[in-house]
Amino acid sequence: FYGGNLTGYGADYAEMFEKLDTSESIGPGDIVAIVEGKVTKIGLGASLYMVVTDSPALIGNAANGDVPIAFVGQVGTKVSGVVNEGDYILSGWNGIGYAKSKMDVSFDEFKGEVVGIALEGKNSEGIERINVAVGVK
Repeated sequence: FYGGNLTGYGADYAEMFEKLDTSESIGPGDIVAIVEGKVTKIGLGASLYMVVTDSPALIGNAANGDVPIAFVGQVGTKVSGVVNEGDYILSGWNGIGYAKSKMDVSFDEFKGEVVGIALEGKNSEGIERINVAVGVK
């Protein structure tokens, strides 16, 4: 049992990853695929999708990469289209996610494409960053 605490101003736990293609532009809020242990926005059919963070409270694997990937917590995530609080956020095209209601997500989508749950909604069709809980489903 540990009786202390760790207080940070960030909102997630992250680990550093290398880019699959070092010339690829990857930034905060992008949804990335993990391919061969590295990150890329071009990873259709990947087995794991995660979100690039810019506000981690704690970073692991700091010496081995240049892209901080959120493992658990709240992350500003790029999404396109209307989102309702509580929707699943799924991996979309070129690092941009999209929302689907929990009732409309198939089992295969849930297993392979869901990156988190929207903690807030948005009413526009454009691309914006919204707060998403990652590492929980």
